[in-house]
Amino acid sequence: MIRRDIDGGWILITQDDHAVLSFDIMKNWGNSRFEEIIPNEQVLTAIKEHDCGWKKWDSSSVLNKQNNYPTNFIEMYTNDQYVIWKNSYESLRDDSSYAASLVALHFSKFNNNTLTKNPDNRTAKILRDKINKFVQRNLKLNSDNKDKNGFLPIDVRINLRFLQIGDIVSLALCHGWSSTEIENVPLNYHDDNVILKLSSQDGLNYEIDPNPFPENNLEFKVKGKKLLKKEFKSQDELDMAFSDATEQILSFSICSCQEER
Repeated sequence: MIRRDIDGGWILITQDDHAVLSFDIMKNWGNSRFEEIIPNEQVLTAIKEHDCGWKKWDSSSVLNKQNNYPTNFIEMYTNDQYVIWKNSYESLRDDSSYAASLVALHFSKFNNNTLTKNPDNRTAKILRDKINKFVQRNLKLNSDNKDKNGFLPIDVRINLRFLQIGDIVSLALCHGWSSTEIENVPLNYHDDNVILKLSSQDGLNYEIDPNPFPENNLEFKVKGKKLLKKEFKSQDELDMAFSDATEQILSFSICSCQEER
């Protein structure tokens, strides 16, 4: 669950709805400067479904016992994340091994951050090994199809970056960030890249520079539940508030800072 701060409360947005917003954004990717995503359908599937393992978890809001607020996804315990992440990529395997591998690689970044902070974290080590085996098996990776530097094939690396970019832009909108810079944004599949800048004065209307879309103005929506800000005394109290919460639709725009030449 994403917990967006608003005056006097929060808007709670499920991870799945955030992922669908990522998909809505990235399906517009490509213009005369930015090459379109290839293979389009499989990568967009990965983007749209990258948080599918959260659906059951986000069917209700979980109380954070440290602050008595609804739990934001970044506040969750590693063990819970392990189960959710594993479900996210494994559930895609039968439909698209390529999409499932991109999702697994996406979560490996977060898992590596956990290991960096705590090298002795046994759960994170187990997940790292499972992800590595899952990706190698599903992409049929070996020494012959890796690049000369020993990294993933270039298409996998760049398409993983597209998933990450969609995730970041959607998170920026859902949280209402005032600005963010995204490095290593692919211009094509030849490792040419730029820095993408996103900024907003109100957390709803954003400017993007440079513009990776074919149009200079795009509009998006995401739904959430509006809760008054308070410290909840118990999970039952939060459950009742979440059940009674009104639906809130957030409308966003992303426009180019200047006309594309």
